[in-house]
Amino acid sequence: MVSWFQSRFYRFPRPETETDVSSVPLYLKMALACQEWDANNNLGLVVGATVPEQLKQVRASCPTLPFLIPGVGAQGGDLEAAVRQGGDSRAGEL
Repeated sequence: MVSWFQSRFYRFPRPETETDVSSVPLYLKMALACQEWDANNNLGLVVGATVPEQLKQVRASCPTLPFLIPGVGAQGGDLEAAVRQGGDSRAGEL
């Protein structure tokens, strides 16, 4: 059941479904919105460790938000890559 959910909602099956008409990926639009809404320093993001390139993009766009980074180990994420791409001394990651 979990793999069925992830295949449909975590990673898009067709590359053309990853973006809308503005060509900005939906995950990045959501991250940018959270960065903008974080006026009280009470928001964070859940960003998976299995796609380090996307983690790097989100970190570059949201340098002050803390990240919860699941997916290391059995799910295929690499701990070193996740820390390297998503780590930031100003925010933090779990």
